[in-house]
Amino acid sequence: MEYAVPLLVGVVAFALAYSLSGSPYVGLLWGSGAFGIVTAIAVRPAAMCRRGSIIRCDIVLESRYSRLFGVPLQYYAALWFALLLTLAPAGLALPLALVGVAAVVLLIVIEVAVLRAICIYCTALHVAIVAASAAALIAY
Repeated sequence: MEYAVPLLVGVVAFALAYSLSGSPYVGLLWGSGAFGIVTAIAVRPAAMCRRGSIIRCDIVLESRYSRLFGVPLQYYAALWFALLLTLAPAGLALPLALVGVAAVVLLIVIEVAVLRAICIYCTALHVAIVAASAAALIAY
């Protein structure tokens, strides 16, 4: 239920972008971008923590890896999505996509190998970042 609003926003953004551009990849870029921004800003991850299993948002989100320069990583993700949506049509998708995918790989390694915990909230953003990156590279 936490993702109902981000999913709705993502679907509407996809439908609008697809109908205006005629490209499913532009639709996917805007849909996943809108989903990622709304998720990063609006979803409260503490509600999704599961005690006693590998899915432990609390461990991941309270770790020293959850912030960069004192700022939570989800705000960097929201900024990344906004930059990708703005700069991809200008042909600058490749560097942003590489940064996004590299960050996702690094964060997954930290979750699995270092923290030994998975955050569903983070995983949703990881999927959206990879989808937006692929769509931007294909569309532009």
